[in-house]
Amino acid sequence: MDYVILDDWMTTSEHPFNSKITEYGDEVVHKHQFYEIFYILEGSIGHVLNGESRTLHAGDMVFLNLDDIHYFERVEGNTCKHRDIIMHTDFFDSLSSFLGDDFKHAYHNNLLPKVLSLSLEQMEDYEHRITNAILTASIKSEYRTASIRALCVCLLNHLVEERIRHNDAYYPM
Repeated sequence: MDYVILDDWMTTSEHPFNSKITEYGDEVVHKHQFYEIFYILEGSIGHVLNGESRTLHAGDMVFLNLDDIHYFERVEGNTCKHRDIIMHTDFFDSLSSFLGDDFKHAYHNNLLPKVLSLSLEQMEDYEHRITNAILTASIKSEYRTASIRALCVCLLNHLVEERIRHNDAYYPM
């Protein structure tokens, strides 16, 4: 399958986080030179990830690796909106190291779920936090950096919680 490689023009080492809302132009088959998490804000849309097609609905959150090839199956009249969260590779690596070697190994080897669902309350919370991060992008502050780190760890922690929830060995008999 032919695909486009999207360069990371949205983040830098100094500004390792960015986010945008996408409503169109996402039908191109591509992979990234950055890490991306996205979730569906409104509507539903077909999404093909590594050759597997599924319909995503509001609240569905997708975690992408650098090697993942994906695209959206947008048809005329589709008004689906999704929130794209872009992380610089070094920043993502530091977050996954913080979450531990098991997490890092599992994420990079696609051993964790690719799609999870957020509640409406969780989406509203993330929208508030992401909007604040975008509005304060020009402020150089350790508090801003810590806030973005906490936000991204919180997003990735959904995978940790899902892994614990489905790991029978975790629960004592």
